[in-house]
Amino acid sequence: MEEYKGIVLSSIDYKEKSKIVYLYTNYGHDSIKANGSKISKNGLLGFTQTLNIVSFIKSKSKFPTLIEYNLIDNMYSLTTSIDKLKYIPIFIEAVRNIPQDCDHTKVFDFVYNTLINFKNTNNIKKLFSIFLIKMLYVYGVNPSLKYCNNCGNNEITFFNVLDGISLCSKCSNKLELHNYNLWYEYY
Repeated sequence: MEEYKGIVLSSIDYKEKSKIVYLYTNYGHDSIKANGSKISKNGLLGFTQTLNIVSFIKSKSKFPTLIEYNLIDNMYSLTTSIDKLKYIPIFIEAVRNIPQDCDHTKVFDFVYNTLINFKNTNNIKKLFSIFLIKMLYVYGVNPSLKYCNNCGNNEITFFNVLDGISLCSKCSNKLELHNYNLWYEYY
């Protein structure tokens, strides 16, 4: 049986004692039935907890059932920071909407590493902004980040999210900068 890695995006109750767990994996989106997961002594809380990173083995049926799992990383600490907590729903929504026709191996690694970095960063706002910019590629939007859209200079310092353009320091100083501008060096 094959072992997979996944990030738990959500879970819903299924019948009396089970849950259906929705995950993002290196092969795409998946949903798995976790029998008995509502019974605390069964030890399946780690598999059903949102944003936990797990490895798992599932059955090969049309509606796969969890056979075994291991908790790779617990993301509980994200819920203890109000600053980090406000970014979680947007992160989950962005991952939920990843198109099925993309290279899930690369995208999963990026999402996985971003989630680990969320846990360890003190500046989640910048990290989250970088995540959203890079997710544009996943959704098929390819912003120009190699040169200034105003003058052609290749020393980019800002990305204007509202207009979808890159700016050098000279051109960005001419504009009124606001919270939607991102520092290019973090990208």
